[in-house]
Amino acid sequence: MNSETSSANQLIDWIVKVGINGFGLLPSAEKVAREYLNQSHSVEEAIDSVITWRTAYGAGTGFVTGLGGLITLPVAIPTSLASSYALGANTAAAITQLKGYDINCDRVRTLVLLSLIGEAGEQALKQAGIQIGSKVTQQIIQQIPGKV
Repeated sequence: MNSETSSANQLIDWIVKVGINGFGLLPSAEKVAREYLNQSHSVEEAIDSVITWRTAYGAGTGFVTGLGGLITLPVAIPTSLASSYALGANTAAAITQLKGYDINCDRVRTLVLLSLIGEAGEQALKQAGIQIGSKVTQQIIQQIPGKV
C-alpha cells in the first residue's frame, strides 16, 4: 500500500468515525437521532427534519469557509470538503439510527460510505469490475467492510 492509498484510507476512516461518533461541535449520530426524534411526532417526521436542517447547516458551513476569499482558498476547500463529508456521514448515520439499525455494524458503515460516494457508488455496484475513475472512490469502495 503506497502513501497515497494509506492517506485516502485514513481520511475515509476519519470521515466515517466522525460521522458516527461526532467530533467537536458535531454531535454523534445517535445523539442527533435522539434529539430529532424527541422533537418530532414520528420517525418519518424526524428524518425529514434531520435532512432539512442538516442541508441548511451544510450550506451555512460552506458559506462560512468561503468567507476568507482567495487567500484562504487552498486551506478552505479541503476543510470545507472534509466537513461536508463528515456532516453527510453524520446525517446518513442518524437516519439509519432513526430507522432502527445499529450504526456501529459493518452493514451500516457500508451504507454510510455508499451514500457519500453517491452515483459513483451506484455505478460501481451496477458495473462491478469496470474501472472507476476516481482514486478516492476506489479507496472508499475498498474500505467497505462486509459483503454488499
